[in-house]
Amino acid sequence: DMSKVEAGKLEIEKLPFDLSNVVNTVCSQIRVTAEEKGVAVEVEYIGFKDHYWVHGDPVRIQQVLSNFAWNSIKFTDEGSIKFTMELKDSVVNGKNRPDHCVLKLSVTDTGPGIPEETLKKLFQPFVQAEVSTFRQYGGTGLGLSICKQLAELMGGNVGASSTLDVGSVFHLQLNEERIHEPPSSPEQHPPQTDPYQQARGVRAAPAPAQQLPSTPGINTPHRPT
Repeated sequence: DMSKVEAGKLEIEKLPFDLSNVVNTVCSQIRVTAEEKGVAVEVEYIGFKDHYWVHGDPVRIQQVLSNFAWNSIKFTDEGSIKFTMELKDSVVNGKNRPDHCVLKLSVTDTGPGIPEETLKKLFQPFVQAEVSTFRQYGGTGLGLSICKQLAELMGGNVGASSTLDVGSVFHLQLNEERIHEPPSSPEQHPPQTDPYQQARGVRAAPAPAQQLPSTPGINTPHRPT
């Protein structure tokens, strides 16, 4: 629950998982809503092609990306939502660590953008862009604060950039252990429903599909803020 996150006692797992499956699952969650609004959903790979296996916490990563995605589709009425998965070498004290990698997972939208002053404190609890935005879209502002805490528990960070009338970019960056020989069997520990994120505004998600579905696996999505 929230108290565990605030106390840094929420358990973070290290499991083998396919990064692409996690991102594709989040894409599938928002696809119907995006189609209804006429908003395109895109996926971009940088530094690798399609599937890539790492050790990390797929449940928590999916929670953060899902929160970013639902905020983006909520505020975007035209254009696109793009998921970018960027893979970089992990370098510590000038030395490359071949068994680790830096993952930067971004969600880019073509929404109204966020004022600079609000952007600076966006990951604090109860922060919304403007009163008019709150009245139009609703929400408490808790979701992004939780995302920040989850990222820090995983040893990473979150951030955002935005240009008014152009759009916004939200990202999660993590340093994870590479898996050089992917398992031959399906993932043994896919993301599962977690009562914590349903109660606190971070989206629970079904197990990842092997391919990007044409329709989302959730019919009545809850949209966190």
